[in-house]
Amino acid sequence: MQLPDIDFAFSKIFVTGIYGSGKSTYASMIAKKTGNRLFDFDQIWDYSTLFPDTKNSKYVQQHFLSLGDRFVIDAIGFNSSHDYYRDFNSFYHEHSADILIFCTLCLSISEWMVRLSKKKNRLSSEHNIKQYIEFHTELLPLHADKNIIYYDTISDSCVTPQAIQNFIQKVNHG
Repeated sequence: MQLPDIDFAFSKIFVTGIYGSGKSTYASMIAKKTGNRLFDFDQIWDYSTLFPDTKNSKYVQQHFLSLGDRFVIDAIGFNSSHDYYRDFNSFYHEHSADILIFCTLCLSISEWMVRLSKKKNRLSSEHNIKQYIEFHTELLPLHADKNIIYYDTISDSCVTPQAIQNFIQKVNHG
């Protein structure tokens, strides 16, 4: 695994992607390269405020502001109603010049399933496939208007939005 040869000059870097896509690994590598403080989303987020519903955008924004001026975080949380994403979008639009989203992708379902089989906290295959399809078809397009790098951790390379659209069509029809 290697980082792409890009400028990580943004002060707030959100590494996002589906479970098993390499978020934590790449977040750690980016934090090391930039010198930004690394946050593990699972260690700092109170999930009771995120699930099943979050209507308090001020809480979400306060959460991000509490991380400081320079950080890397290994997730952007989401819930089934996408309320958290709407709140993240509000934060993003206020701070967009400082924010980079580094989206880790696994553009191979079979390779991703191999990765999941090695994880300690595995979910059922049926649930994993459902989550995989939801991320790539519903959540990924929510980032389209942002400072974003799409990175396929299988091929270890940046991918274009068009390549992702082609993949989404393949997932939806296959």
